[in-house]
Amino acid sequence: MSDRITIIQPGPLSIIGRGIRARLEQVFPPAQFAHVWIPGRIDSRGWARLTRRTPAIALGFGGFNPAAQSQSIGHSDWFVFLLTKNEAGDEQRLFGDRLAPGLFGLVEVAVASLHGHGIEDGGTVMLRSATHTFVEDLADDGLALATLELLVPTDIGLADVLAGGDAEPGTANTQDILWDFATAGTVAGSYTGSP
Repeated sequence: MSDRITIIQPGPLSIIGRGIRARLEQVFPPAQFAHVWIPGRIDSRGWARLTRRTPAIALGFGGFNPAAQSQSIGHSDWFVFLLTKNEAGDEQRLFGDRLAPGLFGLVEVAVASLHGHGIEDGGTVMLRSATHTFVEDLADDGLALATLELLVPTDIGLADVLAGGDAEPGTANTQDILWDFATAGTVAGSYTGSP
């Protein structure tokens, strides 16, 4: 029997990301709003894909910040872009009309539904800020965009991500972990690597 540990359970970041996404889909139904993940870097092509269908709700991971006195406890940062497009004018972009929701309404619903929202096994979402965002080089005259910055207290320890959940910090090394996914050049299977 192997002493290797298989990573099979979703860790805290997966739980939080899916929890925020689920909450956004509750209040912004996917039948009416595009839901996308924000890539790590957005260039002009990425921005074009992000704004192709509006109104849109985009979620992205900002990072993990450990607390000063802890190996695993800290907070994760998340970003939500709220996008709406309306060629009729500034007032329609901000307040909405029969063609598209206004930016103010999107922000109000997102703030009210996310701030203080508890994610099962994931923590409580806290809103840091909600800002009207301008993207100068990628501007579209009909587009209105707001960015919400979220913080979620997060504990990332080996017990949270390893099967069995009983590993102590520092007790596992890379030779103990079995990464269970197809590797480059394979269609399917498990890669155990060379010990």
